Amino acid sequence: CEVWKAIKFEFEPVDKLDK
Repeated sequence: CEVWKAIKFEFEPVDKLDK
């Protein structure tokens, strides 16, 4: 699932997830 992604999205910037 991408639920953790949504949560991290709020805590960390998109740049971090992109990398």
